[in-house]
Amino acid sequence: MAPKSLKYLFNICSFLAITPCYEQKVTFLRKVYSVLLMIFITTCVGVSNSYRQFYGSSMYLRVVTSILMEMVLLLFCYHTTMAVVFFKREQWQQLMKNLKIIIKALSDDRAMSRAASAAIFAVIVTLASEIFSFCVWSEVFGMIVHIQQFNVYYLEFYMFLSCNIFLCFILSLLLSSYKQLHRALLQDLFLPLKNVEYSMRFLKKTVDIFNDIFEWPIALIIAFSVVHMVHEFDYIIIVISTKTYNIGKEMAADLLLVLLIFSGTTGLIVMCDLILMEEEKILDLCGDLRRDYVKNSLQKRRFDDINQLILENFPKFSGARFFGISRSTILRILETVTTFIIISIQFRTSMNNQ
Repeated sequence: MAPKSLKYLFNICSFLAITPCYEQKVTFLRKVYSVLLMIFITTCVGVSNSYRQFYGSSMYLRVVTSILMEMVLLLFCYHTTMAVVFFKREQWQQLMKNLKIIIKALSDDRAMSRAASAAIFAVIVTLASEIFSFCVWSEVFGMIVHIQQFNVYYLEFYMFLSCNIFLCFILSLLLSSYKQLHRALLQDLFLPLKNVEYSMRFLKKTVDIFNDIFEWPIALIIAFSVVHMVHEFDYIIIVISTKTYNIGKEMAADLLLVLLIFSGTTGLIVMCDLILMEEEKILDLCGDLRRDYVKNSLQKRRFDDINQLILENFPKFSGARFFGISRSTILRILETVTTFIIISIQFRTSMNNQ
């Protein structure tokens, strides 16, 4: 039986239209809720854009990043709320079935409860951070003006960050399952090949389903993270150069959002990479066992079969199949952001010298 904290996490995500509930199939009311939510968000985005007069006096970089942020965030919300309930219901049901098998196999309710509670705590911290940011910018621009220009942005942003946290939690379950298989091989050097084969194929299938459902959200998360960090750091440069009265609060609000975005995206990438590393550990373990403990050709052939099985079922994560996800993805994000910031500084310097 799943811990209550796990069900609470799914209920929060269901309320935000990120996922269906833990023990419920996609219902007609769930579809209606998703459609109405997206109609509401789309309408509010249109209204807020009509009030954003600052585009006319902004630098081209800020105009481009603002438009890209709006487009990526809206596309993310559309895909997240609509994909599972309309187009990927079977994949979602299969993923939930596999996750329930994983949870039962792990048989550690305390660890599961702690992981789910940590995810819920992260969702609450995210909400508190957004409230702080809203209060700061309402003080700077005036509450009425800020609500007019960003009436639904905070909801979209909260859905974005909550989905990121949810994906990290799902990946933590997969990571725990791979670690369990690793421990099983350590405890029983000659674990039956059928058991290893079943576990490897089951986990690979679960990862494939996860990719099928969430590869586009992951790609959009990484894309939004890059654009958002460029946008916010560019604004910080403006604030520092103009030395506004609320410079401390403005920088704190900006840096807090940048930290939330970057830590969430980094956490997601790291979780994917940890799963790949755990699979590599299993492959290395089988190689070590074959070298150090195997004495006859039959046993060697068995370990060769296991190695081949591991290679055939090696998990892969991608961002909508545009790029693979590994630790190097973090460096590419930082490289892209740094490049754009340098270009922005050079452009502003040349403009000021004219």
